[in-house]
Parts: sequence; C-alpha cells; structure tokens
Amino acid sequence: MKKLLFFITLLICASAAEKDLYIFQTTDIHGESSNFLRVSTAIKQYREKYGADKLLLVDSGDTTQGTLDAYLTLGKITLDMMNAMKYDAWVPGNHDIEFGTEQFIKNLAMCKFPVLNGNLSLKNKFLPSYKIIDKSGVKIALIGMNTSWLSKWYWGKRYKNYQVIKVEDALVKVMPDILKQKPDIIVLAIHQGYVFQNSPSSRVKDISNRFPEIDIILGGHSHQKIAGKNLWSGSFYAQAGEYAKEFIFMKLKIDTVKKRLIHCESVLLPSSKFKKDAELEKKLAKEFQMIRDIKKKLIHKFDEPKLIAAIPGVDCPIQSLICQSIKWKTSANAVLYNRMQRELNGHFTENELFKAIPYENYLVTLTVNRSELAEIVKEQFLKNSFANYGLYGIKFDIDLKKKLFSPQMKPDETITLALSTFLAASGGGRFSFLAKLCDERAKEFDFNIRDVLREFLLTKPKIHPAKLWYNMKSPGIKKAPR
Repeated sequence: MKKLLFFITLLICASAAEKDLYIFQTTDIHGESSNFLRVSTAIKQYREKYGADKLLLVDSGDTTQGTLDAYLTLGKITLDMMNAMKYDAWVPGNHDIEFGTEQFIKNLAMCKFPVLNGNLSLKNKFLPSYKIIDKSGVKIALIGMNTSWLSKWYWGKRYKNYQVIKVEDALVKVMPDILKQKPDIIVLAIHQGYVFQNSPSSRVKDISNRFPEIDIILGGHSHQKIAGKNLWSGSFYAQAGEYAKEFIFMKLKIDTVKKRLIHCESVLLPSSKFKKDAELEKKLAKEFQMIRDIKKKLIHKFDEPKLIAAIPGVDCPIQSLICQSIKWKTSANAVLYNRMQRELNGHFTENELFKAIPYENYLVTLTVNRSELAEIVKEQFLKNSFANYGLYGIKFDIDLKKKLFSPQMKPDETITLALSTFLAASGGGRFSFLAKLCDERAKEFDFNIRDVLREFLLTKPKIHPAKLWYNMKSPGIKKAPR
C-alpha cells in the first residue's frame, strides 16, 4: 500500500512539474492589414481553445512599413491592430525604423505591450533586452533582438540618435542576469533569418551555437516560411513567412522542476483559412476607408497598358521613368537607381506608385570625377549587383574580361550623380567605396523619391516611360550582364 501511494505521489509530482505552453508568432507583416485581420481571428480562436493564460503572442519585426496602408498612417494602423490583439511583445526589425528614428520613437510610445530590442540604442539608451513573462506557471525569459546591420541600410539626418550592436555582444551582457532568474524556458525572438548564414545581417547559426541555453528561436527578416527546425545547438527554430499570410503555432511541454523543454510541436498555418476580424475591422473603419480612397487615386494614365521591368541601364522603362524624375528634381547629370522587380499598371494610381517605390528612400547627390565614377560602376559589377542597379545618363565602355570600366568623360571632368540614401549607406554593405564618398561629401535632400516621381508625373502629363529612355542621348552602358 505504501509503495502504491509513493507511486501515485510520483505521478502527481511529475504531472504538476510538466506544464503546457503555446506560442503564436508573426513576423514581417509589413503593414498588410487584410491578412492581419484574419490573423486576429486566429488569435482569438486559439486563445479560446488553449487558454489565453497559456498562449505567448510575439511578433519578430518589420511590422509597420512596407505597404501603402502602413505608409499612409506611418505604421499607426498596424500598431493599433497589435494593441487590440494584446500582443505579449514586439521585436522591431530594420524596416520599422525606416520612417526615421524620431517617428520610430513616436511609434514605440503607441505600444501597449513590451517592446524588446536589446541591441538597439535610441538617444544613448538601449531598449529592453528581455522580459520575464509568466504563463500559467511557466516562467518564460523572452529576449528580443534586431538585425545588427542597420547602418548599412540607413543614411542621413533622419537616422540620427541610434546605435546598434551585434546580437552576440548584447546577449553576453544580459544572459547572466537571465540565468540568475532561473526561467523554465528561454525564447529568443529575433529579426534575423535562418537562410543567410554567411550574411552579417542574419547570424542565427552563430548565435544558437554560442548560446545553447536558448530553447526556442523565433526568426524573421528573410521572409522564409519555416514551420520548425532543430538547430545544431539543440535550439528549435521557426519563422512565420511574410505579410501575415501565415503564422507559427507551437505546442510546448515544459518541465518546470528541471527547467527544460520536454516536447515541441510547431506548425505553419495559413491565415486565409480564417475570416477577417469583423469587430476590429469596424473599429478601424475610418482608417481603412481613407486607405481605399487614396489607393485608387489616379496620378497618371500612360498609353502603355503595362509598364514592364527589364534590365537596368539598358531597357527598363520603369527605371528610366524614376531616374528621369530624379534628374529633373536634382539637376544631376546622372542617376544610379535600382531596377523594378514587378510589372506595373499603366493606369498609374497611388497604389502603383507605392509598388514602384516601396521604401522610404530620400535623395542624395555626389560630385564625382571620371576615375571615381569608374570605380563606382566597377563596384556594382564586382558585387554582382548591376542587374539591380543601373546607371542612367552616362555612357560607359566596359570590358568585363579585363574588368575595365571607362565612362565617356573628359579626364578632368566632374559630374553630379544622384542616388538614394540606401545606396549612400552602402546598399546593405555591398558598396563600400560609394558609401565612403557619400560620408565625405554627399549632399542630402528633403525629397522622398516616391514624392518626386508623383510630382514629376503630375507636372509632365505627356510622359512616355519607354520613349524617355531611348530618346536620351546617353541611354546608359553599352552592355550589362543578364
């Protein structure tokens, strides 16, 4: 009888030690409101089914920029939705800072949930690195980190008063404090992806290997759909895709005595299976109506029914249109700008304008001599990026075998080159020579490139983008690799 009682006691103790935890993750929503309304319904249903006190709701960043919905409200509409959904934490990504650091600070003030970004400092003060959250007796240490590559994307006065450090350095500082609190599970929500292992912007492999005490990593940034993957260190990784098309749902079993993860199930579920949250949609009805009205506002009607993306610097009419508007606004001699990745409608509305220029880039001009321009274009080729960035307005003689890049300029001639703040920041770390020149002497304008194109089209009502390119006396380089 005593043995039986002892056995029953052991079972009861084991049962009390093992607790269930559920994690619901979103990432890279980019202000996509329609799908996010469906996610809201899913959250309500899962909370009702599994218990709100047992469900951890986290977003891993790039949440407030990337669609016209987000742009027209400077991210507010997405944060309003997150507040209504009662997120447990938000981990901002690189694009959440794209409206500028001052607007980012204003957006943080709107949040009714913790914001975790331990490797990001604003006005000499680092954001919180982690929060201890109790979910029905499970003690969770939730850590939040951004990508460490912000300075390679953002340049100029709109991005002052911030500092970003490596995630590894931030974790070294806070991990001892976290471990002292003896959490049952450690979760890292990070705006870095799994696939780009050799990229400085995504170091999940190195982070998980260096900090094996992390149980779960909820990734972002790379827009991958990863239902779940065991990493080399023993950590479990998942990532919820993009634009709220999917979300991650995890079922975890935690041993709260031994402080370890016993079991993990993770699925990637489509939001399309859920109806839109009618209550939340009604609450934000005025904002949604404003967005719908602006989206369909006509800016220009081209003769061509479609504007086709093609090779930059050679035959890309959309790129030539944007470059012509930049040249017109800045009086530059040449423009360095990226190709369009998508086909646009010739019925050019505000919605098409945003598709053409989906980022908050401003204009920069740089005076360069012949040898400097040659080095800039050479850097484009050697970094395998000329398929994305083309030079408009200057002819080049190029010998790819000999790696010779000769602009058709006089030896002592200088020109004014216009480009985006993204390129001035090095274009994601690719163009160090160009970035160095910009840091030394570039001139920054208060011209958002999207606004420049809109103004150009409204001022020049008879524009034909395809003809613009081929009518130029200096249509571009002689040859570009496909």
